[in-house]
Amino acid sequence: MSNTICLTGPAFSVTGNLSFISQRVSFQLSFDGPAEQGMVNAYDWYLDGDLIIDQNQPAFNGTLSCGTHTIGARVLTDLGWTGVKTISFQTCRPTVSTVISGPGSIDQYATGTYNVIATFSDNTSIDVTDEYTFSSPDGTFSGDVFTPGANNTGEPFRIATITASSDGFPDVSTEITISDDTYNLGDPAILVVDLFNNTSLNVMAYIDNAEVTDNHVAAYTGHNIVPFDNQPADALILASDLIRQGTLNWRFEFNMAQLLTDYPTSTSFVFYIKGRASAAGPVSGTFALKAHDSQMSLLNSPGSYIPTVIVTNLGYPVNFSSTVVAGANGSYAEGDLTQILKFTYDVASKSISYETATSGGGSPPAP
Repeated sequence: MSNTICLTGPAFSVTGNLSFISQRVSFQLSFDGPAEQGMVNAYDWYLDGDLIIDQNQPAFNGTLSCGTHTIGARVLTDLGWTGVKTISFQTCRPTVSTVISGPGSIDQYATGTYNVIATFSDNTSIDVTDEYTFSSPDGTFSGDVFTPGANNTGEPFRIATITASSDGFPDVSTEITISDDTYNLGDPAILVVDLFNNTSLNVMAYIDNAEVTDNHVAAYTGHNIVPFDNQPADALILASDLIRQGTLNWRFEFNMAQLLTDYPTSTSFVFYIKGRASAAGPVSGTFALKAHDSQMSLLNSPGSYIPTVIVTNLGYPVNFSSTVVAGANGSYAEGDLTQILKFTYDVASKSISYETATSGGGSPPAP
């Protein structure tokens, strides 16, 4: 819409909504361009015919009584004051619907902009976003811009709830879909490593990536969860206590799904299992990558913890043989223990390779 031409000044118009759902209002003066606005020396605003004191700005924001009002403005130039231009509007106007408008789905590492739209009985609608504050348990808002939080669901798609709140009005909510393009059903969820036939080990596991928080924090007997204050399903590493049974004596689990979610720019992840035994000798075991719908769990109680996996889909188990040095004395310091196994997971190829203490390692088939 073109601005109204004045006889004694630049063309301008009073702009703003004609309806407001609350007592808060906002109006601006619109000019044809910076040059025209640069001609202005002063502004006067009028509400219902009365001059508003101390409002020498090109915009008016205020809180008014409910009802119908008229807002007007004039500007002063070197040629004098222009005439007063007015528009009428209504505050506290009842709505027939208020909805959140914005993308119904966004990518995990993208953002989405959302608005609140109010519709009146005459089918006219206005944007009332400024009246509301957004929130979501599934991410964060900066004004009206939503950023998804970390994907802890173990699935490539999830439903998120967005809520808009305003004092004096019911909350408005909507659901959207967040799709994690970096997550793939071919990605493993958990690496499980079992050690057999040796009850005398001081054995521990850690993550070697510098970018990972709690890297080189070891999991071992009595220190079964890393980070220690996490729930087992959300931990980065789980460790068993001594498992007093015929073959399986020690188990470690690495939370691949959590690492892939929390560190999406990492190109690989490196895991170590190190230890010492009461006497040097061979140690054998098996490891497997558990598929995307797996979840770590911890059975029993302190002193007899055994990590397990809640799973409906398994990767391929791989048998290995390594060696362990003597000198077990109860120390779990990294520098006191030697390598039994080293795993390297390549994110791009979704493949894992391993090295033992005695061999060149190998690469099992991907799950």
